[in-house]
Amino acid sequence: MAAEAGMSLGSVRHYFGSKDEMLRYVVRYLGERVTERIVAGMGEAGERPS
Repeated sequence: MAAEAGMSLGSVRHYFGSKDEMLRYVVRYLGERVTERIVAGMGEAGERPS
């Protein structure tokens, strides 16, 4: 994510209180992205998410 934003990891870490906080954010962010992709894939396949 830091590279995509054109920033160094140290610059990004500055915005979080700790490494654990940054890790929790990344895990939550990735989980949301995976869920979005699954739901989109189900829509393309003609399935309705419950």
